This record gives sequence, structure tokens and C-alpha cells, in this order.
Amino acid sequence: MDPRVPRSDGFQPFPIPTRTPRLVLRGHVAGSGRVGGWWWPWTQNLTSQIHDLISALTPQTGPIESVAFDWNKISTRQRRTEDPDGVRFIAPLPGQAAGMMCLIGTDHRGTFLTVIPSNMQP
Repeated sequence: MDPRVPRSDGFQPFPIPTRTPRLVLRGHVAGSGRVGGWWWPWTQNLTSQIHDLISALTPQTGPIESVAFDWNKISTRQRRTEDPDGVRFIAPLPGQAAGMMCLIGTDHRGTFLTVIPSNMQP
């Protein structure tokens, strides 16, 4: 990645978000294994928005290295994240509820977000 591109923080290797994620976080539960909040993506292509989401969460959670979710076909076909970004997309964890995303930090703790379908009205 071009070193002249401003980073959102010193932890994640991608640029400052270009679109504000629609995200609601609960109190300080990051890494607790409980629902940490709700994410309402702008489109069905979650992977095109994942860097912005991670950039918004990193100040609360620390660096994120993996995202466990039941990725849809649109997201896997149109993945616009680069392999060198250090974020792995993995299948849901055992017992992980449908529609729940787990963002796993470098400390191996997870923060769970309920993913609200993009076509739902506020």
C-alpha cells in the first residue's frame, strides 16, 4: 500500500474511511464475547465496507485480524479487500448466530455485532 496514503490509525494497514459506517456500540463490552453493537451496512456487499467498519472499531477493540461471518455470495465474489491488508475472512465460529459478525482482535478476543440488512428501513 502507498505509504503516502493517510492511515486511520497506527494499527490497521488501510486508508481513512471514505464513508461513515452506520454503527451503534453498546457500553464497554469489546472483546467480552457478548453483542457489542449493531452494524447497518450501506449495501449487501459487506466486504467493500469492512475496512471502514474496522477503522471505526479499532479505537475500542485494538487491531482486528479476523472477521467471522456467514459471508454472502455477493461479498465473496466482489471482495475488494486486498490479501496484504492482514484481515482474514473466516466462516462463522461454532455456535455463532446467523446475522452475527465476530471481529477478532490480535489479542484473540472477539467483539460481536448484529448485522442489520442494508435494505431495512431505520
